[in-house]
Amino acid sequence: MSYLSATPGIVQAAAADVASIGSSLSEASASAAAPTTTVTAAAGDEVSAAIAALFSSHGNAFQMLSAQAAKFHSQFVQALHAGAGAYAGTEAANAGPLQTLEQTLAQDLPAPNLAVSVGGLTLLQSGSATASSNLGSVAIAFGANSSASVTGGGFLDSAIAIGNNSLAQVGTGGIYDTAAAFGANSVAYSQGGFSNIAAAVGTGSLADAVAGSTGIPNFASAVGTNSVAVSTNGYLNMASAFGNGSAAYTENGNLDTAITFGANSTAYAVNGSVNFADALGAGSTAFGGGTSPTAPGSYALASVVGLNSTAYASGNLTALGTGGLAAVFGNTLAADATGNVVINIVTPLFNVVASPFLA
Repeated sequence: MSYLSATPGIVQAAAADVASIGSSLSEASASAAAPTTTVTAAAGDEVSAAIAALFSSHGNAFQMLSAQAAKFHSQFVQALHAGAGAYAGTEAANAGPLQTLEQTLAQDLPAPNLAVSVGGLTLLQSGSATASSNLGSVAIAFGANSSASVTGGGFLDSAIAIGNNSLAQVGTGGIYDTAAAFGANSVAYSQGGFSNIAAAVGTGSLADAVAGSTGIPNFASAVGTNSVAVSTNGYLNMASAFGNGSAAYTENGNLDTAITFGANSTAYAVNGSVNFADALGAGSTAFGGGTSPTAPGSYALASVVGLNSTAYASGNLTALGTGGLAAVFGNTLAADATGNVVINIVTPLFNVVASPFLA
C-alpha cells in the first residue's frame, strides 16, 4: 500500500457549502408548510371542498418529500466530512509503525469490501469494492462487488454505493451532482447540470437523474424493493417513488413532478412542462402530460388517492393538450381528462366533468 500527503481543505469547504444549502432549503420548506397543507375551500359546495382537499394533499406530500430530502442531504454532508477525514488519516499513515500494524491486522482480520477515492486519489481499496473520482469529487463504495465512480469534467460531485453489487455513478458535465445507492443490487446514476440528485434506497432499486449540460436540478429518489425513479431530459423535475415495486417518471419537460406512495403504484409526468402526477395508494396509476415528445401536454394535473385507481390528464393522442385535471378519490375508480382544459373529478359519491370546449 502506498502512502501520500493530501490537503482536506477543499472537501471541508464543500461540506460547509452543501450544509448551508440544506439549511436554506429546510427553512423554505418550513415557511411554506402552513399555507400549502391546509387549503381553504373557495366555496361550500362539494367540488370546492374536493379541490381544496386535493391541493392540501399535495402540500402534505411535498412536506414528506422535503423531510426525506433533508435526511438524505444530512447523510451526504456526513459523507463529505468522511472524505475529508480520510484525507487527514492518509497524511498520518506514512509512519513505519503504522505500516507494520496494518500488516498485522491484515493477517488476523478478513479484508472488508471498502473503497474510498477523493480528488482523483484512491485512498483505500480493499476486497472487491471499487471507487474512482476526479478533481474535487468523492466516491465511496462498501459491499461485495460494489462500485462508486465520478467521471468526466465535473466538480464537487459525489458517488456513494452501499450494498452488495450496488452501483453509483456520476457522469460528465455536472457540478454538485450526487448519486447514492443503498441496498443490494441498487443503482443510482446522475449526470449533467447543477446539483442533480439520484438516490436509490432498497434492494434492486433504481434512480436516474440526468439534466442538460447547463441545467439546474433534477431529482430522482426510489425508496423500496425494486422501485424505480427516472428524471431525465429537462430542468427542475422531480420523480419520487416510495413503495415496493413503485415507479415514478419525469421525462422530456421542465418543472414536472411525479410522486408515488404505495406498492406497485406508478406516476408519469412526461412530454411537457409544469405537469404533476401523484398516485397515493397501492396499485394506482397517475399520468399527466403529453402522449409523446411530438404531442406534448403542459399544465396537466393527475391525482389519485386510493387503491387500484387511475387518473389520466393529457392532450389528444396527436395534438397539444393544456390544462387538464383528472382526480380520483377512492378505490378502483378512473378519471380521464383528455384534451384542452378538461376537468374530471371522480369520487364514490359524485363525478364532475367540465370544459369550456365541451359542446
